[in-house]
Amino acid sequence: MYDVLPLPRIVMAVAEARGRDVIEMTMKMGQAAVEAQMKGVYARFLTNLTPGRFGQRFDQVINHFYDFAPLTAAAEGPHGARIVRKGMPLCIAEWWAVVTIPFVKVPLEANGAREVAVEWRPTPAGIQQATPMGDVVCDVKWAAAEVPASPGPRYR
Repeated sequence: MYDVLPLPRIVMAVAEARGRDVIEMTMKMGQAAVEAQMKGVYARFLTNLTPGRFGQRFDQVINHFYDFAPLTAAAEGPHGARIVRKGMPLCIAEWWAVVTIPFVKVPLEANGAREVAVEWRPTPAGIQQATPMGDVVCDVKWAAAEVPASPGPRYR
């Protein structure tokens, strides 16, 4: 976790120096990272993150990138899931949620999900070693992929 703590402040400083919106820049950094990883070492994990397997696999996938707090993912019906990361320093909660959204959306959309939406909220859970801690809950929803119409029988 200690390697992650400086990242939100570093991104804020870079965004300020470049005159860019920090949330937009963080989201684009996450998008670029997941797109590169889908062609790299973690391609197999990310390309197999289908809507049907999302609730079962997301925790394994995201823990390869960010493993600093316990995470669970569970299906919430056929078109949704809930992700919960517990015991996270609240000073990195927003950064983590924003940079993680592309790791949710890009693989799901690549596997046919449409209109992927992620809503996240931090929940304070006390103070540990003078650091405000909490949990982050992300609710993920998507529409099913359209099934192409069958062209019918083929005759030669």
